[in-house]
Amino acid sequence: MSDTTEQRHAAVGPFAGFFYQWHYFMLRALSMNHGESVSFENKDDVDTETGEGYSYYQLKHTVKATKTHIVNLPLRDSDWWKSISVWLDIIKGKGSDEAQRDFIAKTDFTLVTNKTVISNDLYNKIEAFRCDSSKYNNIECCLKQLYDETANPKNETGSTTKEQIAKLKDYPLRRDFLLKVYVETLSDSDIVERIKEEIIEGKYVDEGKVEDAYNAYIGEMDKDAVEVLSNGNALTYSRKEFQVRFQHCFTAYRKVKITFCKFERDATFDIQNSTFIRQLVDIDDVGYDEADIIYDYVDRRLDYDKSMSQSVRKHEISQETRNEIENRAFKYWRQQFRFYNHTHSDEETHKTQARQLLNDVRGKNLKYEEQEFDDYQSHGCFYTLSDGTNPRIGWHIDWEQKYKQVDDGQSV
Repeated sequence: MSDTTEQRHAAVGPFAGFFYQWHYFMLRALSMNHGESVSFENKDDVDTETGEGYSYYQLKHTVKATKTHIVNLPLRDSDWWKSISVWLDIIKGKGSDEAQRDFIAKTDFTLVTNKTVISNDLYNKIEAFRCDSSKYNNIECCLKQLYDETANPKNETGSTTKEQIAKLKDYPLRRDFLLKVYVETLSDSDIVERIKEEIIEGKYVDEGKVEDAYNAYIGEMDKDAVEVLSNGNALTYSRKEFQVRFQHCFTAYRKVKITFCKFERDATFDIQNSTFIRQLVDIDDVGYDEADIIYDYVDRRLDYDKSMSQSVRKHEISQETRNEIENRAFKYWRQQFRFYNHTHSDEETHKTQARQLLNDVRGKNLKYEEQEFDDYQSHGCFYTLSDGTNPRIGWHIDWEQKYKQVDDGQSV
């Protein structure tokens, strides 16, 4: 390799290493589970925490690894031994042997690198030990031989690889510790592709729009990096904080997929005190003695509401998408309401106009993007909007005075 190439690698290396670490942090943030938090430059390069334990990540990157050139993580690799040394220092800082053992038991230690570990005999033996505890002695033999055959020149940290090997070889709890040590090999492009997979599969973004969502996510993350990291602070998100902060990066690019279901009839539904049923009875659309018709209306109303709530809960759609669908329904109703109920008249005329409005609305099949609702689902949406202590819509010209208990500022 020429001096010029070496100089270029020396200049690019720290920059590339930071972005490797930053993008991995972005990936871990996207894949958080309920109750989890993720941090950048807090306890480790990247770390995650749940109520049950911790995961510590050391990120080591080389600019020499490319798609066509594989770089190994050999037995004496300085990145490997620096990571081991860092973790041992963290563990020893917990105090007594008992406290250290407890910490090891609830913590995973992972070296994330774009080097391949296949030729690292020590790690291969760790993996074998993980599968078969009787093979631990092979690790001890490997460590002893490695220590005996390693020279003692100083490395860039001021210590030597031999000293770092000895640090592990002489650590009393090394058996427990090595059982919790992992290596994850990821190239720069691997991390980017996994971020995009998480955006598609975890955030339900349309595959054709993933680049836009990815760029939006990077842009917002970079804003936080400038604001927080430039002040020398660690950056931490809980899963809830992350969702609130970055939800908008994905919502605009989501594929709408609402799974409508028919649920078991709710026998506890109070028909007599249901606002949407009272509205229909009061305009002579149905009578309380017409149980089959009333229960059909109730089924539509509840199945729509439960299906939408379930789709939001399962992240098939966002709450914002549900709000948008119902706002469109509201706007259609408002337009028709003003057409049918523009002047006061006698009560029978008002009821006739209300039934005409209702019939018009029942003929409207709602739609969101490429998904069209059938009349069962569309009716359920309008019935849901006309229910509750503070309904958004009604049929009679005086429905607000009759059924609304709170002024929500949406008067027609």
